[in-house]
Amino acid sequence: MATLLSRCRPNCPVLAFTERSSSQRRLNLHWGLIPIRLSFSNDMEGNLENSFSPLKARGMIKSGDLIISVSDMLQSLQVLNVP
Repeated sequence: MATLLSRCRPNCPVLAFTERSSSQRRLNLHWGLIPIRLSFSNDMEGNLENSFSPLKARGMIKSGDLIISVSDMLQSLQVLNVP
């Protein structure tokens, strides 16, 4: 999904979360993608919440920011406010 989004060349960053370093390296070759390694669990909502911590630590997001989550695992689109 992230590679499809990068083809549109959006004006906002596209963050791609993956568990595998090989996927992270491949994603790094696509325009505008920022690949981040993250361990996933079976709880997709929990995965979203866990992804906020490293992004806040890097200064990429802050509380109250609007995040659009696109997942090929859930085949869904969600709009969230960062807690």
